[in-house]
Amino acid sequence: MNRLALALLTLSAALACDLPGTAENAEERFVERAASANMLRVRLAYAALSHGSNEAVQKLAAGVLADERGARAQLARAAFQSDIDVPGDLSRPHQREYIRLSGLRGDDFDRAYLAALIESHEQALPAFRAEAERSASAVGKWAAASLPALEKRLSEARELAAAPSPVRISAASTD
Repeated sequence: MNRLALALLTLSAALACDLPGTAENAEERFVERAASANMLRVRLAYAALSHGSNEAVQKLAAGVLADERGARAQLARAAFQSDIDVPGDLSRPHQREYIRLSGLRGDDFDRAYLAALIESHEQALPAFRAEAERSASAVGKWAAASLPALEKRLSEARELAAAPSPVRISAASTD
């Protein structure tokens, strides 16, 4: 009976290391999602500089580009300290989003870019807050330190999207 209990305890401990809900895996998943979203925002910011037609959108994209490039380097350092690999490719959903937007030009691109930027930041903020609260690791600290820049860019994108201009986002363009 004792051997059975010991075997079950050992098996439980071994399985817990690979369970999706473990803290280590949660942190790895956060890093994967954050890195992919970061790469998408970088690529879309570059596209905004060449495909967009609105100067204010291009100015926002330049700021996003600077923020995201710095964030990527900081994420890489934090992940290294937490012994987590940072993926070098976009996730499939982010690949599809990039392909969809990179085919647009002018005002169409500007509207779609702003909508995508807003959506990306609206999704990122709760995840970053949760990671900052959940983890005291370097990754959790990076998430907490990233919040002000994410909030700032979300606010700027929302203001630009709401401004009376050719880039006003309609309900049809956010689908």
